[in-house]
Amino acid sequence: MIAYLKGVRFYNDVLRDKAPKAELVKILTKNTTAKNAALYEDGLSRAKPQWHEGAER
Repeated sequence: MIAYLKGVRFYNDVLRDKAPKAELVKILTKNTTAKNAALYEDGLSRAKPQWHEGAER
């Protein structure tokens, strides 16, 4: 469970531009069946978080 939460936090940090996308793409291409890094780069560049800092949930 701890590893899952760390992964989710890292993914969210990438979406918020607080972590490098290249590192996430490297991890995803290594550990999933989709090995085309361009697909991940394109998908991450189009992803827009549905939240903003300081928003009440």
